[in-house]
Amino acid sequence: MKIEKLEILETDYETHNDIILVVEDDRMNLLMAKRMLQNKYKVVCVSSGYEALRFLRETVPDLILLDL
Repeated sequence: MKIEKLEILETDYETHNDIILVVEDDRMNLLMAKRMLQNKYKVVCVSSGYEALRFLRETVPDLILLDL
């Protein structure tokens, strides 16, 4: 099994308090969700369940959105 590099798209963590983890394998949906949410929340976007689990080992988000 090949382990892919974890690619996380984040917004500015200094200006927002609530963290939303978006898990979506369609890149267009991922970017659209990020754009819609990034003005009010810290948004972390990953493209697989594996990447989500890796992120969740270190951070507990306030909300997780799956397969938009």
